[in-house]
This record gives sequence, structure tokens and C-alpha cells, in this order.
Amino acid sequence: MSDHYFNRTIPGFRSFIDGISDELLIICPFIKLNALKILLQDIKQRNVIVVVRWKILDLLMGVSDLSIYAFLKDNGWSLYINNKIHLKIILGDKKDLL
Repeated sequence: MSDHYFNRTIPGFRSFIDGISDELLIICPFIKLNALKILLQDIKQRNVIVVVRWKILDLLMGVSDLSIYAFLKDNGWSLYINNKIHLKIILGDKKDLL
């Protein structure tokens, strides 16, 4: 996703995430640290789970950041890798889907 497109979608993503009270699941093959920080700023969720693809080529091309691991760990959140995903999902409280 280009920065221009992402910047236009931030208010919609933030509105969705702000309405989540317990658990946030983000499944996205490619995530950059800056984008993740924007999405997760000031959240109140106790449980955040992020699933990424992290194939070697993805990392070499710079479409994902290894540094999201430390960011998530520092906040007590979980990171999983599934090299077969290509879907993009944000699931809130196991009932609301974006």
C-alpha cells in the first residue's frame, strides 16, 4: 500500500480500532513499523495479535520491518508468522471485521 493511500485510510482504520475494547487481531503479510505505530497509538486493548508473512524476499525488498517484533514485545503483544497468508484482516473483539 502506498503511503498516500495509507494516509487517506488512517482515519477509517483508527475509528475501527478505537471501538475495540478487548482483543485486536491484525493479519497482514506486509507491515512497516511506522504504520503499525500509527494504527496502535493510544489503544486500550489488552490483547493485540499481529500475523505477518515475513518471507525472506519480503524482508529483503523492505515491504515489512523486522523491528515490529521488538515494538510488539515491548508492549506485551504477540507476533506470529504464517508464510502462506496474503489476506489483510483487522478483527476486533472476535466479532467486528474490517
